[in-house]
Amino acid sequence: MFTIIRLKKNGYYNVCFWANNECLKCDTWVCKTVYVNCENADISELKTLQIQPSPNPIQEELSLHNVSPLKVEIRNTLGQIVWQKNVEPEAKINLSHLTPQTYILTVSDSQGNYTTTKLIKN
Repeated sequence: MFTIIRLKKNGYYNVCFWANNECLKCDTWVCKTVYVNCENADISELKTLQIQPSPNPIQEELSLHNVSPLKVEIRNTLGQIVWQKNVEPEAKINLSHLTPQTYILTVSDSQGNYTTTKLIKN
């Protein structure tokens, strides 16, 4: 299934879709920022924000395997921020204080690229 959206002016747009990752056995949001030039019908992808949070589910420590500094937010299922911090490359985050449940992990870089994924705490 896909949706067609007609854009009428040039600009940066965030494009997101829900993806099933069979390798990691989890579902995740994939978001990318693209620049659309309507005159030339040119779509140029900006730098892709790629992280590999592991393990998922987590017990105490989450590793992001990021290559650049990031802003990290963890929200509960009510949308409340339960943890937020700017982290350096190869970040390891102690989340032992969080109660076991499902969370939403959002990371963003200084260019505005971001990705969101489901995070499970056992």
